[in-house]
Amino acid sequence: MGEVRGMFKDTTRSFIEYLNSKDIECVEDLKVDKKEFVDFDKIKSQVSSIAEFNLRTLGYEEDMNKKLKSNVGSTLEQYKIYTKKLKRYLNELRGKHMEGKLQETIYKYGISCLDRSNKCIDTIYQNDYLGLIKRSMDRKEVCLGNTYYNNLSKGIDEKIRIMSIDKCCYNMVETDLVYFLNRLKKSKVEINFISLIDDFCNMESLDKRSFKFISALLSYPYYSMKYYNKFITKVTNHNVMEFLNGLTKVMKKDRYNLV
Repeated sequence: MGEVRGMFKDTTRSFIEYLNSKDIECVEDLKVDKKEFVDFDKIKSQVSSIAEFNLRTLGYEEDMNKKLKSNVGSTLEQYKIYTKKLKRYLNELRGKHMEGKLQETIYKYGISCLDRSNKCIDTIYQNDYLGLIKRSMDRKEVCLGNTYYNNLSKGIDEKIRIMSIDKCCYNMVETDLVYFLNRLKKSKVEINFISLIDDFCNMESLDKRSFKFISALLSYPYYSMKYYNKFITKVTNHNVMEFLNGLTKVMKKDRYNLV
């Protein structure tokens, strides 16, 4: 086991050296001002930093961290699992006697969520999803994984600084933007996602397939589906209202529908 740990350590060091050669520095702390998180200029700057990280690391051919894996296609597969589980539950619920309007509301919201998730998944497959995967693998695209402000920053000296490479992996560069924008969906401030997606695709020279892919992933009711999958089997006649209150909150995060 000692040799294996040593191998991982050397692998990580090799990746860090590669990052340094691309003017990307691993640091122990990033100073962030939370008040600026929803400032649109700040958001656009972060999108630019994400694209710049992707472009600088493009083509790396070695293992990069202890996970040693490719996450290409994993996001959509997880979304498909959420969708199948909710569909199964709603079919079971339809076969039972729904007691009162609250249960009917759970079913109605669930159907709406299911329809939207299926539309997003269909949109992805209709826009050459497999072609995007092939491009990602051929170009050896590297993703940071956590692209939020607390893990990625670009200074006025043009140097990119990151705190952790634990989630670094081979993946489609689009997913780095999706991670960041999904985090922004929690904000109460309305954000022009279309403009940000367009900027990102232009910076990375991505075509309309990528635009539609990102738009569909962002439109997927991620927070609602996670909530349903986590709590739906625990709903009883005694806590239905509590469940609905929580559902209302997560649905606000999923208010953006771009497809």
